[in-house]
Amino acid sequence: MRVTHPTDRPGQLAARAGIGVGEVECAEERLSRLGLLRPSPGGGWVAISPESAAEQVLAPLEQEILERRITMAATREQLLALSGDYLEARGLRSAQSSIEVVEGLDNLRAVIDDLARTCTGSLDALVPGGGQSEAAIGAATP
Repeated sequence: MRVTHPTDRPGQLAARAGIGVGEVECAEERLSRLGLLRPSPGGGWVAISPESAAEQVLAPLEQEILERRITMAATREQLLALSGDYLEARGLRSAQSSIEVVEGLDNLRAVIDDLARTCTGSLDALVPGGGQSEAAIGAATP
């Protein structure tokens, strides 16, 4: 439906287009929500270009995304700044013995994840208790 009479009321637009008043009101609501129609001071609606509507509707979302990316970058920088300390502490633990004992499933998974991420050759693990469950193997596979 093309609005050539922007001051027409929903009933007039419905009659002109051959559709129900509810459909006109629904279309006006949807177009308004998308920023494509704005109320006119003289009554009725003013059509807004899709480019202007997109800018108006999407600008706050784009700003939020930008702010989140800045927050993510700052958090990543803070975390990566601790890498040297972490690696030094791990090196001190490993230097005391050629065997590192890791206790607890969460600690074990964290160590394996870290080693897998930094490994350049191969990673071997001695796991007491025999074969591992499918869930444990699946968790360690990546």
